Amino acid sequence: MTLALALLLQAAPWDGCAVDSTVLLRTTSGKRVTEERRTLVKLSGATAVVRVEAAGGPSRDETVSLAAAPDPGGPETKKEKVTIDGKTFDCSVRATEAFQGNKFSGSLVKSTIWVCAEAPTPGGLVREETESTQAAVVTRKKSVRLTRVKETVKVKGQAVTCWVVETSLDEQDGAQKTVEKAWFSRDVPGWTVRRESKVTVGDSATTAVVEAVEFAKK
Repeated sequence: MTLALALLLQAAPWDGCAVDSTVLLRTTSGKRVTEERRTLVKLSGATAVVRVEAAGGPSRDETVSLAAAPDPGGPETKKEKVTIDGKTFDCSVRATEAFQGNKFSGSLVKSTIWVCAEAPTPGGLVREETESTQAAVVTRKKSVRLTRVKETVKVKGQAVTCWVVETSLDEQDGAQKTVEKAWFSRDVPGWTVRRESKVTVGDSATTAVVEAVEFAKK
């Protein structure tokens, strides 16, 4: 799991919600359309229980953390100004390097991140560049960037203010490529407002859209 994704998953997207807060997510992939309702059913200290109900299937409960996003960590290499959506951020640039896996099939993972406390994203992350190398061959590259600080999206007539993150992922030395654009808002339980993704493998491409079609934050 990359740093940016880990931060988002640990960023307490249900924090500030009361029991019965809910969001209905619709996923469209080709001609297939599915819906999933997620409802906060229990709060207990630093955790919450979210009930997931998919049309035509059994419900399940997920326990999620309400803890704040951890500090991204890593030693600072320099300071850098980054302009996004007309706003300039004073960023701390940090670099990490780690070996993952065993000596036969492991990868050397190098990451550089740009962090600013004023950014709306979890942990203040505004950019991440990650590269995985195995046997001197670059097998995976990922780029995550905050591209919009404030963008208004309407969900069933309700205007919500979002930040926008764009991600590109190149795997298996270019054999598989993924691009994604995602809109997130703290006004929506779970934060996901819309995600558009395209996965290309060879000459084949698969697109998917996940969107909040209604929500109620208690």
